[in-house]
Amino acid sequence: MFMKYILVIILWMLPLTVSGNISNPQNGTNLYRIVELTIKHLEERYDYPIQYDIDWNIRLLNEIEIAQRWCGVLGSENSIQYIECMGRDRIEAYYEVSTGTIILKKSLSLDEPYDVGSIIHEVTHFVQDRHGLTSRGRNKKCRAWLEYEATFIEKELIQQLGIHIPDWYKNHWHKWLKHWKSKLNANGKCE
Repeated sequence: MFMKYILVIILWMLPLTVSGNISNPQNGTNLYRIVELTIKHLEERYDYPIQYDIDWNIRLLNEIEIAQRWCGVLGSENSIQYIECMGRDRIEAYYEVSTGTIILKKSLSLDEPYDVGSIIHEVTHFVQDRHGLTSRGRNKKCRAWLEYEATFIEKELIQQLGIHIPDWYKNHWHKWLKHWKSKLNANGKCE
């Protein structure tokens, strides 16, 4: 009986293993399933009621468009902050609280665990925002808590999906979990 349930789960997840670039319309279903799986997993995790009842929205951009959008909040294209940001930050995906939009790089691949993890990570921020945990919410948490939680969920769901995880990606998780945890107090709360 137990094996029967495992087989059902494996068959249900098979479409997630289809390869390809997420900007390919044929992969839209797989992207949708990853987003919905993440949301379903998280909606039961947070005790806070939904504060912002917004639908998820994804915008696929190329690397330059992402950098310009990310750095654009710092000032004009001629400002020192903007120029430094464009040269320093290599943002591949982010959740834009002001618009409720998940920004993803067009070239993300559903074959790559890091790319699938990026999707999960940003969808986690979307759900955190819905529950009022981001900077604009009633239950706001500090950035360290939000990032630690998103990285933890990213790791948890990638493992649940059964995606092969290369050592470099495990090291990436360890580095960032350690980094964000170091900014929290002993109880895992914001200082």
